[in-house]
Parts: sequence; structure tokens; C-alpha cells
Amino acid sequence: MELESIKHIDDKGNEYWIAREVSKKLKYQYRDFYILIKRARRKCKKAGESVPKHFINFGLEVELNYEKRKVVDCKLSKYACNLILESI
Repeated sequence: MELESIKHIDDKGNEYWIAREVSKKLKYQYRDFYILIKRARRKCKKAGESVPKHFINFGLEVELNYEKRKVVDCKLSKYACNLILESI
């Protein structure tokens, strides 16, 4: 997978990727990338997999135009990343 350079590992040893980082790596605006995430979630559900296991939403505070804002991001499993790559 071409996304190995931005892989994270949690304290339990599980691999995950941050959706906003993946979108940048693939040269997508996040709003456009989110469409791919939605497609991948549907594929995941259709395959009988647990969507919350592979797509974990979380809040994040970022600085935009000199002010802090809360945004939503998503932790993606390797399976979720593969589904997204298939949707491109």
C-alpha cells in the first residue's frame, strides 16, 4: 500500500490511518475525499463488515485563519484504506 509512510499504530498495536492525511497524500481536497469515504463505508457494510470497526470518527481542533475550530476526522483501518483506494 502506498500509504505506509503515514501509518499510525495505537497503544494496542493496531494500525490505522488518518483520513485527512490520506486525502493529502492522494492529493484530494478533504470534502471530495469524504465522498470516497462514504462509498467505502457502503462497500464495507455490503460486505458484512463492521463499519464502526474500520471507520472511527473523532473530533480534532485545527487552526484556520488564526482561529481554532473543531472538525471531524476519521481513523481508517487498512481494510478501509483499501476500500477507498478501490473507489478512486
